[in-house]
Amino acid sequence: MSVPVPLLSVQGLTKHFSSRGSTLAVFEDVSFEVQQGEIVCLLGPSGCGKSTLLQTVAGLQSATAGEVCFAGRSLRSPHPEMGLVFQDANLLPWLNVWQNVALGLRLRAGRKQGVNVANAVNRSLQSVGLDGFARLYPHQLSGGMAQRAALARALVRQPRLLLMDEPFAALDAFTRRHLQSLLVQLVRERDTAVLLVTHDIDEALFIGDQVLLMTARPGRIEREWHIQTPHPRWRHDEQMLSLHAYILEHLSQHSWVNEREVVTWEI
Repeated sequence: MSVPVPLLSVQGLTKHFSSRGSTLAVFEDVSFEVQQGEIVCLLGPSGCGKSTLLQTVAGLQSATAGEVCFAGRSLRSPHPEMGLVFQDANLLPWLNVWQNVALGLRLRAGRKQGVNVANAVNRSLQSVGLDGFARLYPHQLSGGMAQRAALARALVRQPRLLLMDEPFAALDAFTRRHLQSLLVQLVRERDTAVLLVTHDIDEALFIGDQVLLMTARPGRIEREWHIQTPHPRWRHDEQMLSLHAYILEHLSQHSWVNEREVVTWEI
C-alpha cells in the first residue's frame, strides 16, 4: 500500500539574514509535513522565527537552505492553491467587504474565464457569517468581523492550504474562541489543510491535529505532539489541562533537547 504524498513537505529549511558582514540565523533545519485536511499549529515564543518560517513556506521569502514541496512539487514562489491570513486583516479601506473578498478572485478570473465571481464571493461571505454585511466598509467593522472578512477573502479561491499567522491574537477572548471554532468547522467541511502560527497554547490544543514546538535563537522544532481527540474539544478537560501544563513546562525550560521528541496524546 502506497503512502500518500503530504500536501506540504518542509525539509531542512534554514533561513539566515546577513548584515554588515555578520550572519543571523533565524531558523535552522526545520522539517515537518502537513496532510490534506489537517490543522498543524506552529507554537513558540516571540522571536523564534515562526512568522519568517511561514513567509518562507508561502514563497514570500527565499530560504538559505532546504526545500518546500507543495503537492509533491518543489515550491519557490507563491502558489495559487495557498491562501494567506495574517494577524491584521489588511482590508483595503476604499473597498467594501464584498469587494475586498472579490478582489483576489477577480484577478485570478482575469486569467481563467468562467469563474462566477459573484456566486463564489456570496458563498464565502455566507460561510463566515458576513452575508448581511457585504456593503460595509472596513472602518465600520469590529475586529472579529474584519478577520472573518480576511478569512472569507482567503477561502473564496478554494485553497487547498491555508497559511495563518496569529490571525486571532488581537481579538477579545470570546471572539477569538468563536473564530477558532469557525475555522475548525470550515476546514472539516472543505477538507482544507492549515498551517497556523500561534504563541497561544490553548489555541494550539483546541484546534490543532498536530502541534510543533519551536525554540528560539535560532528557531528549531524540538517537540511534536499529535492530538488524536476529535472535535469539538473541551478546553477544561483534565487531559487537555495536563498537556497544557506539560507544554508550558517545556516552554519555560532554558535548555532544550538536541533530538526531536514526538508524542501522541489522546485528550
